[in-house]
Amino acid sequence: MGISSSKYQISSEGVIFSIEDDGTIVRIARISEKGKIEPIRKHGKVDEEAISEATHLSLNFFLMFFLIIFAVATVILTVLWLDEKSDREKQTFEIEKLRNNSSQTELDLREAETKLAVSTQENKDLEVKLEICGKRLFNNPPKQEEPPQPKETETKIPTYEQDDGLFTITSIEVRNTTENPKNIISDFGERITSDSAKFLQLRIRYASYIYGQKVLDVKIFDANGHLRSGTNSKENYTYSAKDIDVFRTDAGSYLFKTSWGSSNTGFWPKGRTRIEIWSDGKFLKATEFEIY
Repeated sequence: MGISSSKYQISSEGVIFSIEDDGTIVRIARISEKGKIEPIRKHGKVDEEAISEATHLSLNFFLMFFLIIFAVATVILTVLWLDEKSDREKQTFEIEKLRNNSSQTELDLREAETKLAVSTQENKDLEVKLEICGKRLFNNPPKQEEPPQPKETETKIPTYEQDDGLFTITSIEVRNTTENPKNIISDFGERITSDSAKFLQLRIRYASYIYGQKVLDVKIFDANGHLRSGTNSKENYTYSAKDIDVFRTDAGSYLFKTSWGSSNTGFWPKGRTRIEIWSDGKFLKATEFEIY
């Protein structure tokens, strides 16, 4: 199959030919690999008119081919240009967005710096106020509150004189151990039962405006109101903790190195048990807890 005009045709092999009225095919010329038209001699002659018309047909063919190529190239370039234009618009939009975000971030940073400066100044003012309060508190230490009055079932337990306020016990905690205080049966804040209660170990928290060593005397009243004591107990006390190092602080803590009680089951009866801590004959603090 080839390309045809009104009289001449070009085959797929590049041969220019014509079909006569009687159906005879006449080969006129051939298009070489270099694109030149080479005449095909017939009986030693060349049909000049056929060659001219074939040449014109070939030129029209190549012109049409280049026009198609040009149109395709134009479409491709147009599409690429539109894509590039779209990319430029997107990049411009992103740049403007980043600029706006940067401006907002700068405003937020300035606002944060302002708040930080105000907060820093407020902290400095608070430190000054705390320092003034601390000096006032040191010069005028608070007095220890009166110990709670015993309940009706504890009418045998009297009230006692307060400490001078330079050393104040703020809380007393109790746990249940074996004779070795490191072996804990019921820890601080846990339930203590009569059948498991052995030795009671204390931990105190204190505030002190002095430093040095103190001796703390302990009184333990069982649920029946009896002051418990042993063969080595100091008179009117259950036991004593000696040479306790006290530091000048408002949040001190001390764990008694020893515990007091018995290995015998039932040594501590069920009910409210009261513990008092004294020093130099002065009452410091008391607490009560339940033995179940």
